[in-house]
This record gives sequence, C-alpha cells and structure tokens, in this order.
Amino acid sequence: MGTSVHVDTRKWDGGEHWQFDASYVGTDEYGVWLGIPVGCHFERPGAQFDADVLQVLLMPDDGYTPTFHARVEDPDARPQVLVYVDICTRPEWRRTPDGVEVTLVDMDLDVIRRTNGEVFVDDEDEFAEHQVRYGYPADVIAQSEADCARVLKMVQTRAEPFGEVCGRWLETYGSRTP
Repeated sequence: MGTSVHVDTRKWDGGEHWQFDASYVGTDEYGVWLGIPVGCHFERPGAQFDADVLQVLLMPDDGYTPTFHARVEDPDARPQVLVYVDICTRPEWRRTPDGVEVTLVDMDLDVIRRTNGEVFVDDEDEFAEHQVRYGYPADVIAQSEADCARVLKMVQTRAEPFGEVCGRWLETYGSRTP
C-alpha cells in the first residue's frame, strides 16, 4: 500500500486529458484500487482542480474506470456525486523511475450516481462529436456504447463493485489516510 501511481488519461488522438497522482491501496477480484486524498491535484489542458473529498479509483481490466467519492454530510448542499464512471479503454500499466504509471483513453461517456439516487449517462454529446473529430473506429464506438449500457445497469442495481465493495475500499483507504 502507498506506492505512487501516476494516472495518465488521454483522448483518442493521444492528447493529454486528466493527469493526477494516486496511491496503490490494494487489489481484489474487481481490479486494482487506488486512493485519491483530499487535496489531490487534477490537471488537464485548460482546467485544474483539487479533490475536495476522499476518493478511491478502481482500475479493472475492462472498459470502464469508476471513482467512488466519500459522502459529505451537508444538508444544504446540492446532490453530491458518489460514483463517477469513465468509459475508457483498458488500462496499460508500466513501471517508471518514480513508481508506476497507468494510461488509458477516455471515451467521453460517463455514468454518474448522486446522493439523491439519480443515475445518468453524461457527455453523450461529446461522444458523438468526438466520433467525428477523432475518427473513432466503428468497433470502438460499439464497444464503448455496450460498456456504457452495461455499467449503467450495474450502477442502477448496485451490482458489485458498485454495492458494498466500494464502501469497504473507501473505508480501508480512509482509515490509512491522515
């Protein structure tokens, strides 16, 4: 636990998307779990922010990467994102002099669950636009759409790892984070 992992998210044309550093938390039958502390810096061309809640990121060997956000109790706040799933290519891992790096390509589609129970697909317009701009191959489009539909159903029904498993990893990481 604690090994530094640089997450290198790209777009289909190879351009940089979100870049940030996480730490290895553990591995289970769902994939590799990474921890993102409060204050973690996220950056992409034209945008940046610091994480305001503790998060764990799952890197399955599949076409999606979910991030699970710790719940923040604030009765006056708008519905908070609890689950944010990027539909993406399968992650590619490599050792670097500074630790480990994982690279994946963001395929635009996102599945989101909020504290009010709302579950929806976001950025379908971006997915349609990028099919033309980047020339996504037909098989990549079909796979991304199938992955999105599958993940949407998993999030809606809280099928694992979207049920109790993610909460256990958030708790494990949170208990080891200062």
